Amino acid sequence: MSAVGERLLQREIVLRLQAGPWPVVAAAIPNGVWLPSHSEDERRLVGRLMRRMKDDGMLTAGAPDLVVLGEAGGLYLELKRAAERDLFGKRTVRGQLSEAQREFRRRCEGAGVPYVVATSWQEARDALLAHGLI
Repeated sequence: MSAVGERLLQREIVLRLQAGPWPVVAAAIPNGVWLPSHSEDERRLVGRLMRRMKDDGMLTAGAPDLVVLGEAGGLYLELKRAAERDLFGKRTVRGQLSEAQREFRRRCEGAGVPYVVATSWQEARDALLAHGLI
């Protein structure tokens, strides 16, 4: 799954949770910004803006894609592409957690906060069911 595919999955999960009968709130965690720059001056400005956002805690390395909260608690949900086969039968690799994401997951586990990696709506739904959120 490309970044576009991951965004589509994120949107699908949020929309399904909003449309469903479940008393949960799903919020995307903005952890990246794409700012086009066409000149050296613009690149310096974008660099300053990104450094400021990181310094102010607005961008957190390894933060998951979604946080889902409900009466029974909450969980962090990281979305990755599923392993699949292309048109020629070649298997693509499943999305992997980066080192920053693994560190964030370790911090969550240490704090007793559920952290789930999902590759589809079905996996996300199963995790939400298992944690009593839906």
